[in-house]
Amino acid sequence: MSKKRIVTLLDETQAKPGYRFVIYSIPDKCKKCKLYKACLSKLRPGRTYRVVSVRKKKHICPLTNREVVVVKVVEEPMYIALPSSKAIEGVTMTYREDLASCPSKVYCRYRKYCDPSPGIVKGTKVKINKLISKIKCMRGLDLVLVEVDVLK
Repeated sequence: MSKKRIVTLLDETQAKPGYRFVIYSIPDKCKKCKLYKACLSKLRPGRTYRVVSVRKKKHICPLTNREVVVVKVVEEPMYIALPSSKAIEGVTMTYREDLASCPSKVYCRYRKYCDPSPGIVKGTKVKINKLISKIKCMRGLDLVLVEVDVLK
């Protein structure tokens, strides 16, 4: 499946093909900026993006007073833990898991997959692309690490 390319702006130090970044939140000040529509309006908090091409056009970011460059990015797939009974390659589903309340999450190396927020929360539609591996759950749950695309 070909990924949709999104035009956005990045600091010139980050504007390199292959560079990956995560949008955690969008500052309120940015939403009032004249560059917002070209910059952050198409990006979604909690998602990881990868730069696929860089253009020559530059602007000055009013927030940072630094040069930003026009780039094309694609959204990277995300990885989550699912009960093995729900981990079926190719299936589109609504995420309804509540694995984040695990008492072992402080020590567990899989904790970020059991609590994939803010990128994926209850009610998010996802498509399971690939089953990656079984998870050795400290609570004994039968879990699988899966690669998913977040659907709108």
